[in-house]
Amino acid sequence: MKTYRVGNWGVDVPEDWVHEKDEKGDDKFYPPNDTTTLYALDFTADRKGVPAPAKIHEDFFAKNLVRFDTGEIPLEVGEGFGVRAFYYAGKKGVYCISAGVFTAGNLLVLNISSENEDTVYRVAEQFSAVKFYGENNAV
Repeated sequence: MKTYRVGNWGVDVPEDWVHEKDEKGDDKFYPPNDTTTLYALDFTADRKGVPAPAKIHEDFFAKNLVRFDTGEIPLEVGEGFGVRAFYYAGKKGVYCISAGVFTAGNLLVLNISSENEDTVYRVAEQFSAVKFYGENNAV
C-alpha cells in the first residue's frame, strides 16, 4: 500500500493504482485496466479559528454528499474518528460505497465505485487505515 496525502488526511491505496487530480482538483485513484475508481475529498470548517464540531461534518456528509437512495452500512476506521458509510447498487451494474470520516474541523469523503461488488467492499476495508495529520483530532 502507498499512503497519499489528501488535505489533512492520509489515504492508503494499492501500490499499482494510478493517482491523479480530476478537473475539480479532487484526488482520484484507480487500478490500471479496471473500472474501479476511488475519489477522496477533504473538507475543513471553523469559525474564527475554532474547529467546527465533528457532528457538523457528520450531518453535512449524510445530508448533502450522499446523493442516491442508499442503505447505511457499518465501516471500521481508525480510533478517534467518526464515520458514516452508505452502500448503493446501481441499475447499470455499478456498486458504490460512500464514506464520510470526520473529526472536529475536518471531513474526509471517500467514494469507491466498481462493476464488481466484492471489489467495492474490499477497497472500503482499507478505509480503516486512514490517518489524520491535523491538530483537531477529536470526535
